[in-house]
Order: sequence, then C-alpha cells, then structure tokens
Amino acid sequence: MLRLNYAISAIFKQANNIEIIKCLTLQPLIRKKNKLVRYLPQYLNEWTINMNMKYNGFTLVEIMITLAVLGVLIAVGVPQFSSSTANSRLTSAINTLSGDLAFARTEAIKRGVDVDVKSSNADWAIGGWTISHTNLSGDTTKFRISPALTANATISTNPATTSVTFSANGRTTTQVAFSLCDNRNGNFGKKVTLNTTGQTYLVIKQACP
Repeated sequence: MLRLNYAISAIFKQANNIEIIKCLTLQPLIRKKNKLVRYLPQYLNEWTINMNMKYNGFTLVEIMITLAVLGVLIAVGVPQFSSSTANSRLTSAINTLSGDLAFARTEAIKRGVDVDVKSSNADWAIGGWTISHTNLSGDTTKFRISPALTANATISTNPATTSVTFSANGRTTTQVAFSLCDNRNGNFGKKVTLNTTGQTYLVIKQACP
C-alpha cells in the first residue's frame, strides 16, 4: 500500500513538472503571438504604402503626351523670345544714342562751346561714337565714349554723315535722322530724329530692308 502511494505521488509530481515545462516553453510563443497580433495592422499599412509607392509613376502614353506638349510650347515660345530679345537690344541702342545726343547738347550749352558727336570709324554701329570738344589749338577733350552696338545692328543716317555738332546755343546746322535696324525684315527698326533746334524725337517702328 505504501509503495502504491509513493507511485501515485511520483506520477502527480511528474505531471506537474510537465505542465510547468509546457507553460515555460509556450510563454515566449504566446508573447510573440500577442505582439504580432498587436502590430499586424501597422505592418500591413506600411506594406500597402510601400507597394503603392513602388507602382506610382507615369505610363508611356502620358510621357509621350507630355513631350508632345512641351515640343509645341518650345516651337512657339523660342522664336517669340528671340524676337523680343532683339527688340530689346534695338530699343536699348536707340535710347543710348538719343541720350548721348541730349548729353552733347547739354554740354555745349553749359560750357559755351561747340560739342561734336562723331562716329569712331565712319560707321556708327560698328565703331560706336565719341562726344568731345576740340579747341582752337586742336586739343580734344572727350566727354563720353559709347561702344559699338551688338552684332547684326546697323545705323544709317539721313542725310549721310559721320558727325553732328552742337553749337554753344544747343542748335545744329542740319536735321539728321538716325535709323537702327538688325538682320530682320519688317517694322522692327527704331529711329531718332535730331532737328536743328537740338531736340530729338523717337519713332519706335521703322521699316527695315
């Protein structure tokens, strides 16, 4: 009888050890399972976002349409931009010339002497022009030197002349018209006219050959 009791006790003791071992073995798995269940929605959201980012982009048709529109815009915009740039250059040149004529007249009146505006090398556009005074002794005082114009720009005068002289009273002996053009044909030219009183006036649209 005593041996039977020992055997039953041993069996229960062994059974308890097995349950304890099972619990110790399964607890990490249970914790991992709970953690996985807890963070599973977050993992799914991140995976969905990554998948969406992976497949976002343009189709071939969209790219071709974009390139076609871009080509049309360039074809239309570049010539207009080039024409606008050329017009700006002519406007700047005619304003410079008109301003220099007014400056020469002011210097003549202020100093009470003749002041000359001369092309530097018989071509107003290529050589630019110089504003100066030459006294009776032949000494020349230069007040301003304007550089040559940009490429393709031309200046013609009517009547043809390479110099204009302002007297001490600010007048000139001859009316002169300065016409500025470039290599384009049409009403792109600019003109400044200097009358005998020394005043200037502008024409912003002048026919060019």
